[in-house]
Amino acid sequence: MLATIRERTSPEDGVTLVELLWATVILAVVLAAMAASSVASIAGTTSANGQVAANQFANEVVERIRDERWTTLVPTGTPVNPSYPAVVRKGVTYTPTVALTWVNDPCNGSAITATTDGTKDYLRVDVTVTWVIKDKTRTLNVQTFRTPTPAELKPHRVEVLTCA
Repeated sequence: MLATIRERTSPEDGVTLVELLWATVILAVVLAAMAASSVASIAGTTSANGQVAANQFANEVVERIRDERWTTLVPTGTPVNPSYPAVVRKGVTYTPTVALTWVNDPCNGSAITATTDGTKDYLRVDVTVTWVIKDKTRTLNVQTFRTPTPAELKPHRVEVLTCA
């Protein structure tokens, strides 16, 4: 009976301390890689969420500009850049900047106004939203165009021009 017990317990049964240490080192390396991957994933998600929020806010500003009366945007023939307050969403402050510039399309055959410096067909609206995440300033630019509605055109003179 004693012989059978000795046969079952050979010197290779069980785990040695060295094998246990190597398994712990390998597990630690794998867990560290997973942690680094998780941190990078969270940073990417935070950045993407900031970009989405900035895009939504820029679109809100564009919609506000589309809702503005033409005479508010161009009271005397010169565009007035409207200002809108910054907003805070999820702890991040988004600041908009709006720039309105005239665009001349010489081949469309019409103009809202004709001046010595050329015709002015429509406004280009540039909206820039800036925000800071982790001490890094980020920007988003959105561009659209604004023309007066037919009702807004009544006080203006419309001239038909030909394209050479």
